[in-house]
Amino acid sequence: MATYYISNTGSDSANGTSESTPWQTISKINGRTFSAGDTISFKCGDVWREELDIPSSGTSSAWITFNSYGTGANPKILGSKATTTWTNTSGNIWKTDITFSNPNSYGENVDIHFLLTNGTIKWGSYVSGTSGLTSEYKWTWSSNYIYIYSTTNPASAYSGIEVPQRTFCIDTTYKEYLYIKNIDLYYAGYMGIDCYSTHVDHSLHYGMTVDGCTISHIGGVTTGQSGYGISTVYSDLTIKHCNISECGRRGVSLDIYGDGTFTNAIVEDNVFHDGWHTTGVDINCGYGSYTGSWNGV
Repeated sequence: MATYYISNTGSDSANGTSESTPWQTISKINGRTFSAGDTISFKCGDVWREELDIPSSGTSSAWITFNSYGTGANPKILGSKATTTWTNTSGNIWKTDITFSNPNSYGENVDIHFLLTNGTIKWGSYVSGTSGLTSEYKWTWSSNYIYIYSTTNPASAYSGIEVPQRTFCIDTTYKEYLYIKNIDLYYAGYMGIDCYSTHVDHSLHYGMTVDGCTISHIGGVTTGQSGYGISTVYSDLTIKHCNISECGRRGVSLDIYGDGTFTNAIVEDNVFHDGWHTTGVDINCGYGSYTGSWNGV
């Protein structure tokens, strides 16, 4: 059993085994094989704009842990790319100076996020073309650029604008016996934490705990609510002490798109608020031709 560290000021050529020799990128983690019982610790206060694709499983007696180290705010994994500078194209229409993939390629009905100077976050409102940019927070994507309506330069009007550019913040990739603690997740196009890439064909797998995470502003709300804070189905599943909000579709989805009986899910001591479709927990068993079921939630 070993502990590995990751920091924005680290180096992927380091050994990662101490706070003084941390790795730098999540891609370094994604490309590694870990042993049962290992811990991967993210530095408090740091931010990563990468998707964590968990590469290894633990065992029932030695889970793999992803947590934080140091002091300060929880580390953050963002599913977005930030805008930087803007060009005024005409009137109150502004265009990014850097390119973006279409946010809707990372989920259904995805929206961008406006970070206000008072610390709050506003959902964008998607329109299909620049002619629809007639009021604040409206946005569109065209030829690899984001366009928005703003009466002044967006660089000064907002603290930032986040554009979803990844499907998930964390994809468990069907790995088992995982403990995710005190890592905050924002701005993914589809899901904060997910265990499957196609939203179908759940297989029976075991062991997942999510503890102390803030998960917020996932998906979109303009043209059809979509986006899941946690969409994952495991036997021996616990979701606790989390703050889950502003998800376009569901805060937590325990929907089974597969076969087999999943057992022992506990959702306790969380705060859910400001959802757009199902703020809290949704459970759907035996969807379509699938025969899966829950025994004990």
